[in-house]
Amino acid sequence: MKFYNESRLMRQPFFQALVPVLENRPTLREIHAKLPNYAHIDREVEKLVNEGLVAREEKHYRLGIEVVNDVASGVKKTAPQINVYERPFAVVDGALQDLLDASLIYQETCGIFERSRFDRTTPTLGNYFYKLAENLPLSEFEKEIYQLIGDVDSNYACNFIRAEIETGAGKSAVFAEVVKRYGLTAENLQNPELTRVTFENAEDFVREQVRQKLW
Repeated sequence: MKFYNESRLMRQPFFQALVPVLENRPTLREIHAKLPNYAHIDREVEKLVNEGLVAREEKHYRLGIEVVNDVASGVKKTAPQINVYERPFAVVDGALQDLLDASLIYQETCGIFERSRFDRTTPTLGNYFYKLAENLPLSEFEKEIYQLIGDVDSNYACNFIRAEIETGAGKSAVFAEVVKRYGLTAENLQNPELTRVTFENAEDFVREQVRQKLW
């Protein structure tokens, strides 16, 4: 099982340890017994219930987010569009995880437009600033960018980057290097004006998202 749209609570060790325990729909007492090395379990479980990550039914607990097991096979590439589903969800099937991870998303960062894999492994400005904001690990490439600009405000940085793309004047050697490393061009300043589609459930979202292909 792989989680997507993870919140910070979902990245905590307690939640990661709790997930397999929830498969048997335990009581709170059983959670205590299964996870004896964790403190304040009652409080931590309540936080997860309040966020909708864990559901409580008649004193038993289960995973509260939507789990996608499969979608229709034989998906074909479709016209570009921005698919939106912001709530956390999980995908069980490994092949489906691979399809989703490799699907295409469109990013806009302060007027700079890029394309990326869904799993955010593509080197883009959007992914760099997202990982900084969410306190996620940086790739080796992103660590090099961090050495150049650090945890800079995205609006501040993009003002310099857009100016460098537009003029190529090299007024800032640092941001000129960032433009070079990301391979940004005037095309990245053109808004593709794609249709934005918001989904009500994860299964429909995944079904459409895997059709947004990079290849």
